[in-house]
Amino acid sequence: MPSNGPGYATPLDAMKNGPREELLYVVCIQPNQAEGKTDLLATVDVNPSSPTYCQVIHRLKTGRLNDELHHSGWNVCSSCHDTKGCCDVPKRDKLILPALNSDRIYVVDTGKNPRAPTMHKVVEAEEMHRFNCSTPHTAHCLASGEVMISTMGDNQGNGKCEFILLDGKTFEVKGTWTQFYPETIEKGATIVKIDIDTEKGGMKLDENFLVDFGIGPDGPLLAHEMRYPGGDCTSDIWLAHD
Repeated sequence: MPSNGPGYATPLDAMKNGPREELLYVVCIQPNQAEGKTDLLATVDVNPSSPTYCQVIHRLKTGRLNDELHHSGWNVCSSCHDTKGCCDVPKRDKLILPALNSDRIYVVDTGKNPRAPTMHKVVEAEEMHRFNCSTPHTAHCLASGEVMISTMGDNQGNGKCEFILLDGKTFEVKGTWTQFYPETIEKGATIVKIDIDTEKGGMKLDENFLVDFGIGPDGPLLAHEMRYPGGDCTSDIWLAHD
């Protein structure tokens, strides 16, 4: 039985020891919705030695109209790589597909047949509506084994920033993420900086760096995302050295 979860301990480990990608899963929107023509997950062959290289080899349709699939995310990621000898080693074999328009969440099984994924479960809109959340946007796996999905609206169509939590095994909606951090709503978010030693390894908190979004004329704010002018790793744009 393997002693580690999916992924790699570090990005460098993945670069040195990871296999070359052979498949890509691509979320595709159907612009001409009709019976039998819905959004889908395409499987693309990217193995140069394969006779179907650069071809779509499988299409998994949602079978529902007006979903508008958006981002996708895995059920388990490298944050669960170090299981510390746990017998219940998680598997990265489910792809989570939130749908912006329909408020559904599709859970796709990529483990049984990676070249032809199948539908594992459909989380209907009513599940997240129980927590007054709608318009699911981005799915991300957590170190706890749960899946967090950002949502952008409430049940009445108003703008509302929230996060819902899915159970990592049953994929049932457990609640909202802010239930776990109510003090952030009251006091506002903060940004801290962690220095990483790329030579010897390890991380250290920079005690001289703190951005407090709890102060100011607008009251407590929930900081969400940041970008560096010109692009950096947070936006997948890498600056070349001169």
